[in-house]
Amino acid sequence: MNEKATSDRPRRQPLRFRGFDYSSPGAYFVTVCTHDRECTLGDVIEGSFRPSAAGKIVRECWYELPYHYAGLVLDAFAIMPNHVHGVFVFVDPVGVGLKLAPTTARRRTLSEVVRAFKTFSGRRINELRGTPGVAV
Repeated sequence: MNEKATSDRPRRQPLRFRGFDYSSPGAYFVTVCTHDRECTLGDVIEGSFRPSAAGKIVRECWYELPYHYAGLVLDAFAIMPNHVHGVFVFVDPVGVGLKLAPTTARRRTLSEVVRAFKTFSGRRINELRGTPGVAV
């Protein structure tokens, strides 16, 4: 059994529905936490959130995602000191139902978009900190 399973923190149940197609059109609420829940994305000062340089990078990476994924629309987004919440909306591309060209036929999935978000932001944060390859 791994170390996290024996920690004092209760184990969370999986939030995914078995057999559900997470590339289907629709809105998806996601939460992404920092490594070890470290408060690296900013601070709450006098009741207002102030993003750190890392938090600003995370915000930039969020808003750049639609440039990488056709049919992705962004909705609500909030940065906290140790996590972010956001809503991705997958919409059908124009012409769905027609035979798409091979370059546009590839479907994006929720896990792929979340992975890209974490990769893009993590690399930039590590570049800023001079810590390549370190978990963010």
